[in-house]
Amino acid sequence: MQQSRLRNRPWLNSNWMFLGLLAAVAILIWGTLRSGQTWGDDFASYIMQAQSILSGSIPEFIQQNRFTVQESSILIGPVAYPWGTAVLLAPILYLKGFDIQALKSLNIICFLCFLALLWFGLKKDFSPGWGCCISRYLHSILP
Repeated sequence: MQQSRLRNRPWLNSNWMFLGLLAAVAILIWGTLRSGQTWGDDFASYIMQAQSILSGSIPEFIQQNRFTVQESSILIGPVAYPWGTAVLLAPILYLKGFDIQALKSLNIICFLCFLALLWFGLKKDFSPGWGCCISRYLHSILP
């Protein structure tokens, strides 16, 4: 009986519900994305690392950043962050230039991919109702 009701209403299928929820989260996040950026955090270093990848000046970047870190009166961060984010930012810098909105969109895309992987991973272990509840909970507590 339950299966026939779901067949008559395909939008009740848990995958469609998830895709609708994921689209709503994407619209909400992109809609609240600020146009500026505060530069006192790790993101500036990731962008500089991505620029050094594109220009082929990784050793120069490390040398200059090491000097900055060692000569600073406060600990401002490591000499170089792990290179994964910089590698993901490099194609965006190459294609769009220094477009801060495009660069910040990488975080949103990674977050949405995480939610999708989590959904499809949990879907096998839980019933559709539980999977939807867990997904909604995670959407509500994560940015």
